[in-house]
Amino acid sequence: MTYYHLSGALNAGLFVLALGGLVFQLLEIRARRGGSAAAASGQATAILSLNYFVTSFLAYFAFFVYGFSITPFNDYLVWPRLLGCVLALMVMLEIARDRRTALGAGIAAGAASMLTGGIALLIGGGRFGGLARLGPQFLSVLATVLIAQSLVHQILLVRRAGHSGAVSWSLHLLTLIKDLSTAAFGASMGLLLGWPLIVMGGVSAGLKLVLLWQLRRSPLPAALRTPW
Repeated sequence: MTYYHLSGALNAGLFVLALGGLVFQLLEIRARRGGSAAAASGQATAILSLNYFVTSFLAYFAFFVYGFSITPFNDYLVWPRLLGCVLALMVMLEIARDRRTALGAGIAAGAASMLTGGIALLIGGGRFGGLARLGPQFLSVLATVLIAQSLVHQILLVRRAGHSGAVSWSLHLLTLIKDLSTAAFGASMGLLLGWPLIVMGGVSAGLKLVLLWQLRRSPLPAALRTPW
């Protein structure tokens, strides 16, 4: 097995593991909703940045489309990112349900429409070559910029609030590990095809470190403290 397949399998495995962080986040939201105070005040998603989850969805979606648009078809990108899109969408739906704003509902509906269109392209055997591939590459760069600003936004929310709220330590620790492996997988693909993964993985990992440090400085509920 080549370095490409080894790094691809490792990245896919770590990506799925990191998606466990989204599962933890969903469980945290639902646990908070079960508490009378959170249920009464509509704060089950307190301090959570909708911005962050929207841009996470865009990042997953960008590489989901990129993975099936290149030749050869990249299973290591497509299937884990598709699962990531579904889970990120579920968190956005929870935020829309909790906050009951037109903005939240509209964003969740838009993300659902994008995902439906992407799946339709996948089923239709969509392949892009040459210039046409610039679209998914541009989307990946845009997603990198957006995920960077969303992480900065989440960091600022925690700093201003003085506590971590519903922000999941596990989610960001697992995604940090995933981001590092994404950059390594991009390197194994070569700069021509892998540069979008290298850029996104590196930028996201750096900002995740800052966020984790900020969370450690803020009071954390016991349920959110990492057990290892």
